Amino acid sequence: MPQMDGWELAFLIKALKPEVPIVAFTGDSPDVILPRIPDSEINQALFKPIRIEVLGDAISAILPSEMIRGPISSPIRISIGIINRLV
Repeated sequence: MPQMDGWELAFLIKALKPEVPIVAFTGDSPDVILPRIPDSEINQALFKPIRIEVLGDAISAILPSEMIRGPISSPIRISIGIINRLV
């Protein structure tokens, strides 16, 4: 992102909507990112390349159960309605 990095974006999102969980998706090394997570606004970090099951599990872990359709172990489908409720 040319205007700000993900850390700054996470801070701004939490300032506006503190209840919104943030999952960072990055190509950076876990050795660089993971030590910064506890002191940041980011709830979880995922690293590229990623399997769809890992992404599905991460989303399932942060969404309320009534927003999840289908078994947790399968990739989940997120409707526009769910996204609208989060933002």
